[in-house]
Amino acid sequence: MEEVNKIKSKKMYVLCSSIKELIHIGDYKNAFKMVYESMAKFPNNPEPHNLLGILLEIKGNHTLAMKHFRVAWVLDPTYKPANQNLLNCGSFYSNFKYAYDENDCPKEKKSEYRIFYDDRHIGHVERIR
Repeated sequence: MEEVNKIKSKKMYVLCSSIKELIHIGDYKNAFKMVYESMAKFPNNPEPHNLLGILLEIKGNHTLAMKHFRVAWVLDPTYKPANQNLLNCGSFYSNFKYAYDENDCPKEKKSEYRIFYDDRHIGHVERIR
């Protein structure tokens, strides 16, 4: 089972890289074709829906793009690119930077604070030094 997940993960990484390159050179027809084929092969993966959302957003179909970003997020709530694209494309001040994979997402900042609970179960915030 773990071997199957590794293969699927590698295929999704290759797909994301390929679509990013096809979009960069402007070959949208082949990009759409690859995304549709991967959606048929891996219907429960969020990556094809996220990539389709990016393609649709570039082509000007904002509403359908947002639906596919949401579908990707519903399929895997831990998939950061879908959430990042929802935030970017749903904003009035969109920067038009798309998250194709995890590498395109901003890194999370570590908090300077932590919460600890005393013996009476009262939470306290403490600055980390």
